[in-house]
This record gives sequence, structure tokens and C-alpha cells, in this order.
Amino acid sequence: MGKADDIEQAARVLRAGGLVAFPTETIYGLGADAENVGAVERIFAVKGRPSTHPLIVHIGGADQLRDWAADVPEPARLLAERFWPGPLTLVLWRSHRVPFAVTGGLETVALRVPDHPVALALLSAFGGGVAAPSANRLGSVSPTTARHIREDLGTDVALVLDGGPCEVGVESTIVAVTGEQPAILRPGGVAREDLERVLGHPLPMRSNIPIRVPGHHPSHYAPRARVILVEPDEVVGEVSICGCRVVESVPLFPPRSNTRSNTLLALDTWCFWSPSRWPNTGERFTSCCGSSTAAAATSSSPHYLPERDSVSRSRTDSAVRQRKSDAPGFLIHLC
Repeated sequence: MGKADDIEQAARVLRAGGLVAFPTETIYGLGADAENVGAVERIFAVKGRPSTHPLIVHIGGADQLRDWAADVPEPARLLAERFWPGPLTLVLWRSHRVPFAVTGGLETVALRVPDHPVALALLSAFGGGVAAPSANRLGSVSPTTARHIREDLGTDVALVLDGGPCEVGVESTIVAVTGEQPAILRPGGVAREDLERVLGHPLPMRSNIPIRVPGHHPSHYAPRARVILVEPDEVVGEVSICGCRVVESVPLFPPRSNTRSNTLLALDTWCFWSPSRWPNTGERFTSCCGSSTAAAATSSSPHYLPERDSVSRSRTDSAVRQRKSDAPGFLIHLC
């Protein structure tokens, strides 16, 4: 889905208090009218998410900030101007327009403008804010394709807008702009260095604070499959032992003279990525990470995570580290 008629149908569902799954550049969201308390409560019921965990309100543009935030300080304006639309969420003091059902009872609201044509078209057609966490059950891996949503949520979602695979594959960076100094509450699709460049000063990372942050439930990213750590050149052999069938092997990057090439293996049940070295840019990695991780979550076969023999400093590297550290059942090797 993504045509004009589909967008308008999705907007009608939202106006009627229904739930719509829609794509963003990061992950797929499970959306409801942010001002409809009953619809928002339905999100929590479908996901099995505690009602005290705040949701992100997606809006159509930075010009709508003052409709949803009681105050927009200069750092928030600068960040919104530079990174919206994009994978950045700003936490600000809420306006009276935002119900406590969205904020988890807090006086702050998380706002973002997604960078996806389907999401932006939906927001434009709907004409309001859409509260949306990731479109999956609590503790499951965040979906990066429409198929993941249908398999996980089924008929609990009135409509799924299919915008293809998500490009970023990890959640948005969350920055609180409610105190004297902005601070990162969750790493994501916008790197800390890029934020600091815009603000002109260092940006602290606050992970051990009492503020409840979207996407920080202790059981986030918990695939049900067993994970086995293997060397890159042993992956195919291990897959054969497991009884899976290798359908296709696709090089992702040109092989270097001093290292084995990176390979995406397409199996008869799911895909996994076997890099001998991690890429120098985060986009392709995080997308592969998101899609293959989501596939592994519903697979009955082991999911293989190759040994990491070098660490890239990509713009989403800290987000990937956080994603994996939040995933019970994942065996992670970090050098």
C-alpha cells in the first residue's frame, strides 16, 4: 500500500479510532490518533506494552512543533531544522493538546518528523499527530517490512501501509531538550557527533536516569531463535550442519585485498549477514541488521552472528551496540 486511495483509507481509519501500521525510514510504526485516548490505549493493549511507557508523536513538519510542545528552546529549533524529516526524536515539555495516555503520565512529549514519503503522506492526509511505537508485540524485534507486522500482529491492526523495507533499520535518536543542556536519551539513526556539530558543544549520553524513554523496556529486541557465534568463513558449513538450505549468496561489498568479502546468505527460511569486517558506513549495516534480526525472531532455526573482528565508527554504531545489548538471547562478541 502507498497509493493515494490507500493513504486516504488509512487516514479514515485513524479518524475513526483505529490502528494503522505505516513505514518510516527507521522501522514500521503502529499508529493511532495522538489526541484520541481510546485509540492510544488500544496501542498499549495490542503491543502488551505498559501504559507508563511514553509513545512518540509523529508530526508532519517542524512548523507543527509549537502545536505539541509548550516551549521550543533554541537547541530544539536548531536540531529540528537540521535533522527533520529524519531519525531524530526531540523530548520537550508537552502542550495541553497532548494527553497523558501518550506521555505515560509525564509532562514531556517525544516528537519527530519521519523521513518516508508514505508516512509524510499519511500525516498530511490525516491532518494531526500520530502516536506510534514500533509495530510489534512487546519484547519482539522491531519490524522493518510490512510482512513482519502481518506475521506478528495479524488482524489486531486495521490496515498496514506497505512502503517497502526500512532504510535505517534502527530506531531514532532521542534527545531531551527540557533542561539547561540537551542530552541523548537513546542512540539511534542520527550520530552523536552530528548533533554536537549543530549545537556547537558536547552532548552527554544519559542512560541511567529516571526518565522513561520510548523503546527502553528491559525486554526489547528479544528474538526467539537461538544464536550461535561463528567465524565468517565457517558460516556455510554451520548452516549445512543445521539442515538449512542456502538459496543464494550475495556479496555486499567489494572484497578487499587483505580480507574476505562480506556476504548475505538467503536461506529457505531467513537471511543472515556474514561480514568479515563491518562496513565503514552505517546505512547498509543497520538495514541488514534490522531485517535479518526480525526474520530470526520468528525462525525455528539458529541465527548465526559472525565474529566481529573490527569495529566501525559508523553514524549508527552506538545504536547498533544498544540494540544488541537490549536483546536477551543474543550472543554478542564485541572486540
